[in-house]
Amino acid sequence: AEASFSPDTSGVDAYVESLVPHRDRFRAMLGVAPPDPTENPAPRFEQIGEDRHAVIYRTWVEVLDGVEV
Repeated sequence: AEASFSPDTSGVDAYVESLVPHRDRFRAMLGVAPPDPTENPAPRFEQIGEDRHAVIYRTWVEVLDGVEV
C-alpha cells in the first residue's frame, strides 16, 4: 500500500499536484463524478457551549451548492 502512495513532499504546490491522480483513482473506485465545489466557502459558526475556559462552536462549511458539512 505504501508503494502505491508516494506524494511529492518537496513543497506544498508539488504535494497538492501529486495528489491529483490519487483523488482521481479514488473517485473512479467510488463510481461517482467529481462534484463542483463551492468557490471560497464562508464558514457559519453556531455557539453550542461555553465554560470558564472556552467558547465552543460548531462550524459549518458549504462544500456544494446547498450542502454543508
